[in-house]
Amino acid sequence: MKKMVIIMILALVLGSVFIYKEILSKKDHKMEEVSMTKNKLKNASIIKKTEAYTIYELSFRRGGKKIYGNLYVPSRDQKQYSLVIMAHGFGSSYSYLTEYASKLVKNGIAAYIFDFCGGSSYSRSDGEMTKMSILTEKKDLQTVFDSLKTESFVDQDHIFLMGESQGGLVASLVAAAAPKEVKGLALLYPAYVIPDDARKTYKDLSEVPDTYGIMGMTVGKIYYQDVYKMDVYQKIKDFKKNVLIIHGSADTIVPIAYSKKAIKVFKHAQLKVIKGAGHGFYGRDQEEAANDLVRFVKQNMA
Repeated sequence: MKKMVIIMILALVLGSVFIYKEILSKKDHKMEEVSMTKNKLKNASIIKKTEAYTIYELSFRRGGKKIYGNLYVPSRDQKQYSLVIMAHGFGSSYSYLTEYASKLVKNGIAAYIFDFCGGSSYSRSDGEMTKMSILTEKKDLQTVFDSLKTESFVDQDHIFLMGESQGGLVASLVAAAAPKEVKGLALLYPAYVIPDDARKTYKDLSEVPDTYGIMGMTVGKIYYQDVYKMDVYQKIKDFKKNVLIIHGSADTIVPIAYSKKAIKVFKHAQLKVIKGAGHGFYGRDQEEAANDLVRFVKQNMA
């Protein structure tokens, strides 16, 4: 009987020690993962360095896929900076956002531009366009956001999202899903029209083929499948902080009516109309939009 009691006590002790070691092991592993994320910038390649700022090549991973991007960090005597994470449009690339990133960093604001997985045929991120959708891009942007917010140079209380066209819809969904973490939302001609396009093109979800063409590019069934039943305005209404929407009055791809409706849905939103501009800003229109973006971020940095 005594032997049985001793054996039971030893088993309990050894079991407790094993569980304790497991907890420590998991805790150490988690700390290591966080540490690796926080130190990621130290191992990033420098693309360009000036007296005013540094551009790093910085990538992340989601589900085994690489998300390629460039990080713009001011060279000021500050420990932390406000950050704007920017999302490109359909079939586009991070390279179309370089002017906005440059304008921000020259004004003391950090910026990150990246390629969505399967975001275009020339994307520097992994993935195929036939497997890309609004929801896969939402996951990409969320991964980028979660990774960058842990970096020591980032002011976690002032992380903004900015998106153009399809990227504007994606940024809106991410902001609505994390309303406490996103400080503000800036949108250029956001493509809230996409679900309507899906329903107008195919009368029933079952009619959507495995692959089809949109604006000269081939996408997969998942592209329209993921938004077919989506009520955009119902999805985005949960974001209660400040929103800036910039839209061209001559946009025929995403009619400005979609943005006019959005500012009524968001609790605090303003619409800036650029007269005569279409879908995409260039030259003076882009300069005006970039200045508006900087002004919006600075106004919300307090």
